[in-house]
Amino acid sequence: MRSWMMAFASILGLVALALPAQAAESWQQAIASGLGKPGMEMPGGVYRVGLPRTDLKVTLDGVAIKPALALGSWLAFQKVGENQVMVMGDLVLTEDEVNPVMACLHEGGVEITALHNHLLRASPSTLYMHVSAHGEPGKLATTLMGALGASRTPFGAETAGGSTLAGAPGPASAGEGPVPARATAPDQALDLDTAAIDQALGRKGKVNGELMTASDPRPFRVVLVWWGDAAERAAAQAETTRLKAIFAALGRQRITAEPAVWSDALTREVRAQLMGMDGVLVWVKPISSPGRNGRGALDELLREVATAGIFVSAHPDVIARMGTKEVLFQTRSLGWGTDTYVYRDLATFEAEFPARVAAGPRVLKRNRGNGGQGVWKAEQAAGTDLIVQEAWGERRVRTMPLDTFVAERAASFAETGTPVDQPFQARHLEGMIRGYLSGDQGVASAISWSAPWRRPKPGRLNRAATPGRMIPGFSACEPCSNRSGCRRWSTYWLSTAIPCL
Repeated sequence: MRSWMMAFASILGLVALALPAQAAESWQQAIASGLGKPGMEMPGGVYRVGLPRTDLKVTLDGVAIKPALALGSWLAFQKVGENQVMVMGDLVLTEDEVNPVMACLHEGGVEITALHNHLLRASPSTLYMHVSAHGEPGKLATTLMGALGASRTPFGAETAGGSTLAGAPGPASAGEGPVPARATAPDQALDLDTAAIDQALGRKGKVNGELMTASDPRPFRVVLVWWGDAAERAAAQAETTRLKAIFAALGRQRITAEPAVWSDALTREVRAQLMGMDGVLVWVKPISSPGRNGRGALDELLREVATAGIFVSAHPDVIARMGTKEVLFQTRSLGWGTDTYVYRDLATFEAEFPARVAAGPRVLKRNRGNGGQGVWKAEQAAGTDLIVQEAWGERRVRTMPLDTFVAERAASFAETGTPVDQPFQARHLEGMIRGYLSGDQGVASAISWSAPWRRPKPGRLNRAATPGRMIPGFSACEPCSNRSGCRRWSTYWLSTAIPCL
């Protein structure tokens, strides 16, 4: 968990000073091509294109306004899916440019989220149009380029200081964030007491051409979601929750986090909370425990949140693939699974399973399960009876007719789809290597001891000791980074298994 949190924090990052960079990825290249101008890579995976209004000569109370001070249009893009980006920006326009630009943006599906003025009493009057959109990077960039073409916005690379720095205007408005600082030559020293300004602000500013800039990036804000009721939601505090270690880890990375207790009855207020965040971490089982609310309403909300451009730790479409057992059938060619079968329909199960269980003990796993749900060991008893035990709940050993067991399993086809059938491996009781993937990369491994069908060795954790308790499917688990089996997992088995999936 600790390594995962560090990776998460490094991905999100905090906004810092960026250096000019060429568009290295295809989506960035599509944006640069569509706009006819390259941008800069910023922390957090943001690609920013600056468009200073160097053509405008604006004065305020007799003071000439530099483009880097308050006349810099900008567009910031972030990848949010396969060939999909979101864009936000602030366009500096004169009054006569507003309607033509707005019409082009509206026609291209770009949302105008605000139109206001930053400079009162300025001449000529300038307005600031905030924009937002999602779509293919090339198409969005072309649409935005067409809209800006309805204004007199220059697309050259000239900065306020007169040098050519690709996409490097100064801050246009509140919320833009920091931009690269350029050193000021001694003969261009600012007529400002920069030390006094630093002291007053409580932070170090930077000289940028003819300006001094200081930024105070807003911390990335995330929310942790888990099941509960209204009373638990009202009482939830980051310092006292069972997830307090995660809140503390996020805090050490300067990420602001808060709890969000969820139930179907709390949908409206949880939605309002999530929509005000930068990211959502979901601490809910991929498959709900018996007696709990289903994930339907939550997944619907998470899809809405993700569509709004908010980071969601695991999109519902990804969650839908978690816990699936058909991967065991897909990797059956790797030696351990040659006797693995998948039943696509109930008729096939009824026809083929009896002969297989008669030949030896089998493990039947419904396609989706969590913590041992829907995992059954079955072996032949006297006559046509079976000795069966589920790896979930009380784990009672039962003897029942084969027909009864088959009839009970029929529900699996309606609830979770195709069950997978494997031979029972006695050596599994010695421990199993569990591998954890992020995409196609192995990120962790551990040795687990299966609780349902063995007693733990002396000294092993025995979570099955509490009578009447719903017990997870594994009674013990420990890291195995130095064990040869786990090293083999991260090298040979991983590289062999991925092509099968």
